[in-house]
Amino acid sequence: MGRPGRGRGHGRSAQRGAGAGPAAALNRVLPHAGLLLLGGLWYAGLALLVHRVRPYRPAQQALGECIHALARFLELKARFYDSDTALDDDYRQLVAQQVVVNEKQEAVRDVLFRTRQIVSETTSIGRRLVLTFVETVDLYERITATYYDYATVRATYGGSGVLPEVAALIRHLAAEPRPPGRGHPG
Repeated sequence: MGRPGRGRGHGRSAQRGAGAGPAAALNRVLPHAGLLLLGGLWYAGLALLVHRVRPYRPAQQALGECIHALARFLELKARFYDSDTALDDDYRQLVAQQVVVNEKQEAVRDVLFRTRQIVSETTSIGRRLVLTFVETVDLYERITATYYDYATVRATYGGSGVLPEVAALIRHLAAEPRPPGRGHPG
């Protein structure tokens, strides 16, 4: 018997096959790379087409996310009027949501004012987006500017039954985000 490892396929024919290995691997990789490139070009073309058809879509999306983050902020603010919640937890959650709202507002600022296209255009959509954003920022500043000693508010009005009504009103406002100044739908 021969030495171990010297059986079929380990001689000169195996050395010849090793030279064809990288070329064969390249022949398998190139079609996949080509398809990947083609998919990337297709996506880029589609994105450009959508941008042409709906140029305000990214700004609308960012503004919608900002309004929803502000609505969540209001929901958390309503928890301060619920005597059953812990004020420390409420403050912790409110501060965390405040960070989210600030990030969303920065994203809207970036989209609206980065190219100046939306700001400089005189279309009603562009103006409406900018005005809605300004009203949203104004509302957020008004909400954060008001401060109450909620422990005192709870102690003073806790037994009156008015706090659950205030919390329900705030939750209702948070559930129906609409641009300020539009009135109540009805």
